[in-house]
Amino acid sequence: SNHFIPGEEVAKSTARDALTAVRSLRPDWLRGRGATSLQAGVPEVVVYLDGQRVGTAEVLGQFATVHIKEMKYFGATEATQKWGTDHSGGVIEIVTR
Repeated sequence: SNHFIPGEEVAKSTARDALTAVRSLRPDWLRGRGATSLQAGVPEVVVYLDGQRVGTAEVLGQFATVHIKEMKYFGATEATQKWGTDHSGGVIEIVTR
């Protein structure tokens, strides 16, 4: 699905880190609500790693793809229901092996 990247798909890509993987496999995850750039006032996607909030999209560059079991994207509504307010840019959740 468009909101899920299994580890096998990540492994098949040439990406070494999660940010590169998302950029090549699901670039729309990084666009938030239709924003094509980091415009002022556009909420940024929030990243969770194994249940811990770790930051915004830039931190994805710190996570090696070899450790990724799966990645999931949650839109604003779903993310807010699951994690509360302050997730209007959506959430990328990484589960490691």
